[in-house]
Amino acid sequence: MIDIKTIMRDFIRAKSFQDFINMRYKDESMLIVDRHDLGAVVTKSGAMFHPSSMINNALHISKEIDMSDIRPTDIVIDIGACIGGFTIPAAMVARHVYAVEPLYADELQKNIVLNNLGDRITVIDAGLGCGDPITVTYGDRKKTIKTMTLHDLREIGGCDFLKCDCEGAEWTICPKDLNGIRRIELEIHRGRQSILPENPNLLAWIEDNYKVRKGEKGSGDDGAYWHCFAQSLIAPHLK
Repeated sequence: MIDIKTIMRDFIRAKSFQDFINMRYKDESMLIVDRHDLGAVVTKSGAMFHPSSMINNALHISKEIDMSDIRPTDIVIDIGACIGGFTIPAAMVARHVYAVEPLYADELQKNIVLNNLGDRITVIDAGLGCGDPITVTYGDRKKTIKTMTLHDLREIGGCDFLKCDCEGAEWTICPKDLNGIRRIELEIHRGRQSILPENPNLLAWIEDNYKVRKGEKGSGDDGAYWHCFAQSLIAPHLK
């Protein structure tokens, strides 16, 4: 039973609403703070981010994306870079990262400067697609954006490691354009989470050519995380 008197007492004693939430609903792994009290958020990897409404997008990356095998010689493409949750730590290791982001490119650029990584990251103000402009909505933002195919993105500087999280635009990928990419970190969107209908040929091609480790997202029906390792580059004992 909810003790209304105790809740009201705690609310009156709290210095602020944030303090009340932190005190009343204790969770050692969670903390609500005023973003204006922070100069920057620093992750365990050492990556720094300006506080913003999208900070959680940057912080959850380490729980979903496996970047443990990025190599110092790698050229990385990050499709759906947002504010840099993957881009920044990847650039701390890789030779160069091409960050593809149509909605949060300004915030991404500020975080790149904050981490002094301007010479290792190129921001591409576009989205993944068929090359035609499209109007997209994400969070509180709506914008008509330029799109580029994966083939065109690879033509810019190559790709050894691909991370792709683009709300269903992954279904525009032509499977053959993945040829030669050693590692793929792919978030698959389905149903209401996807802006486009599913292309099963893409998934079938990936499973034929990569060793895939799958992780569910949410209920498992709306999407999944695929951690993909090129078959030709896998040690025999791992196949």
